[in-house]
Amino acid sequence: MKTGTVSYKLAHTHAARALGKARDLACVDTGKPAAELSYRGWCDQEQTEPMHSDYAPGAVYCEHPEHYHPRTIGAHRQYDRVIRQFSGAKATGNTLFLVGIAHLVTDADTLTVEEVEA
Repeated sequence: MKTGTVSYKLAHTHAARALGKARDLACVDTGKPAAELSYRGWCDQEQTEPMHSDYAPGAVYCEHPEHYHPRTIGAHRQYDRVIRQFSGAKATGNTLFLVGIAHLVTDADTLTVEEVEA
């Protein structure tokens, strides 16, 4: 797959192919059976689905399956709300919030302020 050549829908299809169907996996937040694969953010090749798209206009995604986690619908919606807050914090330079959210959305045990602000 070439970088930057997939749509939101195709990226999720590739993630499901690599990780398995969400319904066969446990939600990373609740442990309950998942319903969806959720883009976790933090990919340096992140893309946004065009607003004129018929499928998830404006949705943020990437084409790398390792950036997706299985989630219940409720956990996915809550996670997306936090990610939207992160986007606002990054734009305003709210470093304390950024460090906290970075810990939640990455698998890293430690993060530096420089990594978060990058």
